[in-house]
Amino acid sequence: MNCYQVLGIEKTATDQEIKKTYHKLAIKWHPDKNLNNTEKAGKKFKEIQNAYDKISTPEKRQQYDNPPRNNHIVFNFNNIHMNLFNQMQNMHSQINIQRINHMRGRGSAKKIIKTIQIINGVRIEKIIIID
Repeated sequence: MNCYQVLGIEKTATDQEIKKTYHKLAIKWHPDKNLNNTEKAGKKFKEIQNAYDKISTPEKRQQYDNPPRNNHIVFNFNNIHMNLFNQMQNMHSQINIQRINHMRGRGSAKKIIKTIQIINGVRIEKIIIID
């Protein structure tokens, strides 16, 4: 149900009118004031609280009155691409390290130089093996 309808006010009501109406309704429907029908009063009281919470401040009211026009999830494909790229680089680095360790174990590599550069957000790894 519409927040304005729950509170029984017009959409053009002022912040002061909204607050005043909320307080009147909250007192009227508070379960402690309705001992004969606490269940119904409790539900109505929660409904009033939820409605007021959504339009209680100018910022919340603006957001409620003007919801986003499209409810689509926006994906940043650049981040997805970079994450996949970084994962592939990490896998490649691990493979190279395994190769280097294998070569070290055979005693054929005397010196290994590894350089990492980041150019325009792209990570470049160079591994130089000197026999």
